[in-house]
Amino acid sequence: MIPPASGSALDWAWAADVRALLFDFDGPVCRLFEGHDTGRMADDLRGILRGHDADLSGLHQERNAHTILRRTRGLAGAALAEAEKWLTERECEAASTARLTPGVRDLIEGLSIPLAVASNNAWDAIDGCLRREGLLERFSGGIHGRDPKEPWRMKPHPDCIERALHHLGADDRERVALIGDSEADAEAAREAGIAFVGFVPEGRANAARLTELGARVVVAEMTELTRVFLPGRD
Repeated sequence: MIPPASGSALDWAWAADVRALLFDFDGPVCRLFEGHDTGRMADDLRGILRGHDADLSGLHQERNAHTILRRTRGLAGAALAEAEKWLTERECEAASTARLTPGVRDLIEGLSIPLAVASNNAWDAIDGCLRREGLLERFSGGIHGRDPKEPWRMKPHPDCIERALHHLGADDRERVALIGDSEADAEAAREAGIAFVGFVPEGRANAARLTELGARVVVAEMTELTRVFLPGRD
């Protein structure tokens, strides 16, 4: 477990006041693209967009398909429809076999507070995975994936978080937290005014950056969150 940037003793007192939890999907809930060539996905998406003469300025070396879709300038009409359909299909294919993140099932099934998903992934992919794993009903706050008509509202834009908060009827944002694994998650949570919990599995190098962006804590395993939110269930 990685403490706040201040180096002070880790203080989980704030967690006792959390009344709703939002989960990013890819990473905290499942290993969506484990074993997939995400660089090839980015190349294929660029090929689709070039076919529509889309402006890819500054994106020729980008290896993240979401970033390409979010930052492609002036994307609309047939270009947007084809790109969104293609990416959704790739995500649904990956979600059909994706493994849950170790420890997350116990956390999700044990929590009694409202849960929601706030993700840059497609609604269909998230829904399919949660249904297969028997976890869909646990997310009473709903699934809030990217808007297929406005992909530029993906995180770090707080749109999906705002939709989740509206669905939850969460008036006190200080009592809501997002569990995420990326800088975009941290920035979106900060913009929305909710707490952020960083999830950085061992071997990844962005823990310090998430702390800089305001993470209350950064954990390497979901079991660390289980011990906090579900005392006695190690």
